[in-house]
Amino acid sequence: MKQPYRWQIIWVLLCLLLLPAVVRAQFTFTTNNGAITITGYTGADGSVTVPGTTNGLPVVIGDAAFINSSTLTSLTLLNGVKNIGVSICYNCPNLASVTIPGSVTNIGNNAFYFCPGLTNASIGNGVASIGTGAFTFAPLLSLTLPGSVTNIGPGAFNGCYALTSLTIPASVKSIGSNAFYNCHQIPGVVIPASVVSIGVGAFELCSAMTNITVDTANPNYASVAGVLFNKNLTTLLEYPGGGNGSSNYVIPGSVKNIGVAAFADCLQTNVTIPSSVTSIGDNAFNDCTPLTSLTISGSVTNIGATALNFCFGMTNITVDATNTKYASADGVLYDQAITRLLQYPAGKPGKFVIPGTVKTIAGYSCVESAMNHVVIPSSVTNIESWAFAYNFSLVDVTIPGSVRNIRSLAFWNCNGLTNVTILEGVTNIESTAFGSCYGLISVTLPASLQTIGVQAFGNCSSLTNVYCPGNAPTVVTNIFTGNNSAFTGDPGTVYYLPGTTGWTNTFGGLPTALWYLPNPLILNTDSGLGVRTNRFGFTISWATNNLVVVEACTNLSHPAWQPVQTNTLTGGMAYFSDLQWTNYPGRFYRLRSP
Repeated sequence: MKQPYRWQIIWVLLCLLLLPAVVRAQFTFTTNNGAITITGYTGADGSVTVPGTTNGLPVVIGDAAFINSSTLTSLTLLNGVKNIGVSICYNCPNLASVTIPGSVTNIGNNAFYFCPGLTNASIGNGVASIGTGAFTFAPLLSLTLPGSVTNIGPGAFNGCYALTSLTIPASVKSIGSNAFYNCHQIPGVVIPASVVSIGVGAFELCSAMTNITVDTANPNYASVAGVLFNKNLTTLLEYPGGGNGSSNYVIPGSVKNIGVAAFADCLQTNVTIPSSVTSIGDNAFNDCTPLTSLTISGSVTNIGATALNFCFGMTNITVDATNTKYASADGVLYDQAITRLLQYPAGKPGKFVIPGTVKTIAGYSCVESAMNHVVIPSSVTNIESWAFAYNFSLVDVTIPGSVRNIRSLAFWNCNGLTNVTILEGVTNIESTAFGSCYGLISVTLPASLQTIGVQAFGNCSSLTNVYCPGNAPTVVTNIFTGNNSAFTGDPGTVYYLPGTTGWTNTFGGLPTALWYLPNPLILNTDSGLGVRTNRFGFTISWATNNLVVVEACTNLSHPAWQPVQTNTLTGGMAYFSDLQWTNYPGRFYRLRSP
């Protein structure tokens, strides 16, 4: 069994000896299945030429062969090279030109991803497939796709911002999602009859594009006034990012569906939705900054969760009174019963008082808005993930106890947030719920809190005070990862009350210290609260060695308070028990200093 392996080694060595000296000096390679695969570049020359064959063997460019090369300035592949692997020139900052021969049939995924100097790419006639992200972020000055190309992968030319024209050859059958995303100098594009598949947002953020034209012979797609539709004009697929020459666009009455990302990043200022529309897809109007308002027709029964996100100019959302699924109040979008908050207009500034009927604040509903204060009523029981994420204007927030669980990423990256108060009743804070809130200084946690997830307050680089009135909740060690110790040397402190349990010298990675209140407090989370050894009692927490008088009465309507016991708070706490509690049908207690 060892004999074939020995001959394979001899064959590789023989090929190595037969290679020209310049090739041996510049490349590392392997030989397998009758081909030489280049796996790395060791030369110092900026201009590299790869032969198509060597000693009769075809050459293949392997995955990541030139990855992260800072010396590479040009790459010429000679005819005969059969394949370009994944990420071959990923992050080659000085690569300015590449020549790909017609012998190559496939350009691998991310082949020239993030080559910020790549201005020229010659693609030979023979290349059939251009992989996902193949030329992402390459500032190509021109692009000629040969008539052999049948597939343009997702994001293949994403971020090629220098392109000023685009011709799609009649051979192309598939254009992937975001294929030409952010090619913002292309003025227009013609979709040939051969194209049977166009991915979501294929021409999104092409801010100069005013016209998407479809060949009338195309079996799947059509265009009207420069707007892309499906063939029967029932789904609006993509509106050109630069508009179609008018500030107001009226969607045709044949349209039933506004597709995913159909108007995303467009520069349109007014859009009229007809009564024929029943569905508005995810990201449909995402990041339409010039759009100031939108009216939802009565026929709409589906609005995607992120359909109206990042519309920074939008201050008002109106729902037609005949709509039976959605409603609006004060320009904010809700479900019809106003129990679920769906979308706060991103451009609406000031204080937002959520109606007392709302039970759920939906995910993405208040993402990156202009609100600076929010009042969350006790009717709310659920704040979903991403509900307030990236809300840079929000200064403070109080979470009512009706919200038992604060979901992950609910307040992610709210950089303006300085103070968070979480009221009694909340039991769980999920991972990264308040992650990357860089301005957050103070947090008050409730005694009811039981668990805190991973990095719940991670990367809160200004956090100095965490106040905990109850027993220590269950945590992992890195809930404060990336806190301000990395910036100021002060790691912040977690403060807990005397008499509470479960605390050690650290909590979640931060040091702890006793928290002495300005007034005495009866701990309602202590195991001693209630009847114990046939006596009613409770723990008193305040300041070390202070005296506290416990008073009692039997009628709160006409109280006659009587002192029962004076307690010395050794170590900041004392336990009180009432010997006479069984002598009264009901008894109430309060604390005071002597």
